[in-house]
Amino acid sequence: LEKNKKTVKWGPYLRAPQVFFDLLKEIGSKLVLLREIATPARGGTTRINEFFYVNEETTKRWNIDSEFCFPLIKSPGETSTILIDPSYLELKVFVCHKTKDELRSKGQLGTLNYIEWGEKQEYTNGVQHGLKWPNGPWVKNRKPGWYALPTSETHYSHLFLTRAYGDRHIQRYCPIPLIADARLYFLSPDEVFSEIISAILNSSIFSLFVETAGRVSMGDGALELTVEDASDYLFIPDVRLFSKPQRNKIIETFQPLLHREINSIIKEIQKVDRQKLDGAVLTALGLDSQNWLPRIYVG
Repeated sequence: LEKNKKTVKWGPYLRAPQVFFDLLKEIGSKLVLLREIATPARGGTTRINEFFYVNEETTKRWNIDSEFCFPLIKSPGETSTILIDPSYLELKVFVCHKTKDELRSKGQLGTLNYIEWGEKQEYTNGVQHGLKWPNGPWVKNRKPGWYALPTSETHYSHLFLTRAYGDRHIQRYCPIPLIADARLYFLSPDEVFSEIISAILNSSIFSLFVETAGRVSMGDGALELTVEDASDYLFIPDVRLFSKPQRNKIIETFQPLLHREINSIIKEIQKVDRQKLDGAVLTALGLDSQNWLPRIYVG
């Protein structure tokens, strides 16, 4: 047992390459658990996606007020690049905490009509089949009404962590805050560090740490990273220890990767822009990149 009374994770001892243990020995004091600088958490769950997730056609048809529609990233498959372009996201989340009387008094009748339409709809499958949406056990006690998503399901973030991995590692970043669906994890760092943390998340040393923290429990050898694994076992370089010039250098070398498609690890480690980013991270950690980078890539 560890000091926190949790069972020691066996994955690293069974699967990790030697370079992982060498890194822990060499720079262990410069590594922290991810939760210490950017707490991971599951994205939101609405229970009625067909109501709460709205596209442009729906908002126009009902004349839903824009103040109640917030940008949503629903799936990691919505972008093949690290940088999320909000204009490419098809869906928004309907978030309204006004009473129906307040909507009526303010003349926000399109939004009111949409809510009243939802009140007439029924669940079409599962144990709630035939039950009206407002009477669903997960929504009926919400205040001021069933349609009001709680703040616990509508967290904003700039950084999003992937849950499942094949041969590609990509952690997404958006300059403007988005709400994430439960298919992604969102991170909550100090906003001052959002961009530098995004760069570190997309470095090869972090990919190595993900591979050792995750679980090979999915089909075809795919890796799953649970939110508990990400919180309790996943290491990341402590960016708070980096000097401003070191952070600026990492961010500078990160820029070329933001807009291009991210490929498999095997292809990525051959790309010059990736090697420059990885080298900048290792240098900030006090490591000789010419010595360590080939070993990390082999690992």
